[in-house]
Amino acid sequence: EQETAVRVLDRSGTTVAELPGPVWSAGFRPTDGPPLLLLLAEDDDGYRLGTWTPQAGVRPVEWCRFESEASASWTPDGRVLVRQDRRGRSDLHLVDLDRQCRDALPAPAGTVLDARMQPGEDLHLVWTDTRTPPVLRTSSGRRPPGMPELPSLDMPLTIDDRWTPGPGGRIHTLLTAPANRPGPWPTVFLVHGGPFQQDRDAYDPTVVLLTAAGFAVARVN
Repeated sequence: EQETAVRVLDRSGTTVAELPGPVWSAGFRPTDGPPLLLLLAEDDDGYRLGTWTPQAGVRPVEWCRFESEASASWTPDGRVLVRQDRRGRSDLHLVDLDRQCRDALPAPAGTVLDARMQPGEDLHLVWTDTRTPPVLRTSSGRRPPGMPELPSLDMPLTIDDRWTPGPGGRIHTLLTAPANRPGPWPTVFLVHGGPFQQDRDAYDPTVVLLTAAGFAVARVN
């Protein structure tokens, strides 16, 4: 028997539904109308969206699947913003459940740690890459009040994607190397934990320090 992953309560605190996992709740749709709970479920084929209503229960959104780790949130107008981590970087998608369509959104190369759509179609991103510590970016270019502007860092390094044949398919590696020193370089392999983790094109002081000391750094996914 599967354990309960999401429990739905009414306003009195009474349980009205228990949803087995692996599934995550992304909250109720913020627009007017009947309550619609957004779900993100994991199965053998990756991740897919789903919904729950008191009348219909859980309904998988079979046409909206993602082959790698994803997270989802509502937009103010009732669409869904999906952040997907794939091959060490982030992709963004805007999903319209009513029209059954999804569109890719432009995102800077690197890793999006969090993303939210604000009123007026202003997309806010917490973004980073190997050279840049996490910083807030907005699609409108406006900075939120009280948010200081941090100086950009000029890091003399290069980052490349390398692929190695393996028994389960091609294996992805992020290779960071000094840009101001010719190779070959002594190389440090930074190995992450189990299959639930991955390395990203994101700022890591260890990578920056090793590269500044003349090492190349390989992060293998």
